Parts: sequence; C-alpha cells; structure tokens
Amino acid sequence: MHEQQAPPCRAPQKDLILEIGGSKSDSKPSGLPQNAVIIDAKKLPNPYTTIARGTLAPLPGAIIDWIIAKSPGAGEEIDMMVNRATSAFVLDRSVRIQCYGGAHRSQAIAWKILQSLDPELAAGVRVVCLDAPRLVEF
Repeated sequence: MHEQQAPPCRAPQKDLILEIGGSKSDSKPSGLPQNAVIIDAKKLPNPYTTIARGTLAPLPGAIIDWIIAKSPGAGEEIDMMVNRATSAFVLDRSVRIQCYGGAHRSQAIAWKILQSLDPELAAGVRVVCLDAPRLVEF
C-alpha cells in the first residue's frame, strides 16, 4: 500500500516580496501591488549619524540593539512590525518596509522579519532593496 504525503503548507516559489526602500523624494517607487502591507520605520531612532561616525557597525543585529537602547518601547514596536509582516506573508501578501533612506532601520527590521519566519515560508520570500546596498550581514 502506498501512503500519500500531505502537500507542504507553502512551496518555496519566491513569489512573495519583502521590499526595502526609502521615503525621500528621490527614493525609487515601490513596485509592489496595491494590496501589499506597508510598514513604516521612520519613527524609530535613526542610526545614520552613529554609523557614519564609525561608532556603530552597519549590521542588522547591532542596529536593532542600538534602536532598542535609544528608545523605550522600540522593542515592542519592532516586534509588532515583525508580527505584521509575518501575518502578511502567511496570507500571501508582499511587504514593504521603509524608513527615510532605506538603508539602516528598514534593512535591520527586514533582517529581523526574515529571522522570525519559518524556513519554508522564508524560502518563498524574495528580498528587494531599492535605495541602498544591502547591509553586510543581510
């Protein structure tokens, strides 16, 4: 007798997008569909100057830790962003995460989102950085 296996919850087809970009006037426009979930990280502390001075490494984990240290409640806010993105992906909706320049806060949160996903779901998410090169660790 041959047993049938249940199909996986989600085939890793890279059909979902995690788009990372800025909100400045010269930022590239989003290419996502209108039903995409938009997560705005502009209200979080901006590590740009600290990174430019060389006192903070431009690594996602270090940036997340710095943001949390600078602002009471930022950890909970980041957790809500991660949960919102995860829920969107489960519902087959793409996600855009943005900050002012699309370089540090948005990329660090995108990294945290990817770290939180089930590996099978993460395999179906394609990351697109519109306005800045990817962070080293990203």
